[in-house]
Amino acid sequence: MNHLGLRFSFMHTLNCLVYELCSTNKLALPCLDVFPGQTLMVPSQPLVVPVGSEVTLPCQLESVKNIKDLVVEWGRHDLKPRYVHIRRDGLDLLIDQNSLYLGRTRLLERGLAYGDMSLTLSRVRLSDAGTYHCFIPQMDPLCNERGSLCD
Repeated sequence: MNHLGLRFSFMHTLNCLVYELCSTNKLALPCLDVFPGQTLMVPSQPLVVPVGSEVTLPCQLESVKNIKDLVVEWGRHDLKPRYVHIRRDGLDLLIDQNSLYLGRTRLLERGLAYGDMSLTLSRVRLSDAGTYHCFIPQMDPLCNERGSLCD
């Protein structure tokens, strides 16, 4: 059975969250600082994800903050279009979503009320290998102004 390794480590220089799903032993670089005064909670141990299964990429603000009405973007900069999942104005914007992910991603509505923007990816494929970014433009002035830091 094919497995993808999902690994986490920390990097303090960027203000976005990054995951890497990989079929090798590469490490991902989730950033700790999302915006001033807020940090993300992510697991420190790798996850093993069987192809065909469902995985949740955790992305949780340390302090409770309602983000239901904010823009939440999950993406991969190596894809065109780069968006894996976008939520704006309380709605999922699937029109801008990369076709590789159609019908396979979701954010939990109840979690957004508590700062949880974790992405659930179903029917995991080998082609899902790559670097995933979790980003809230309104809450991160540095990334919002300098998109190249997070893109």
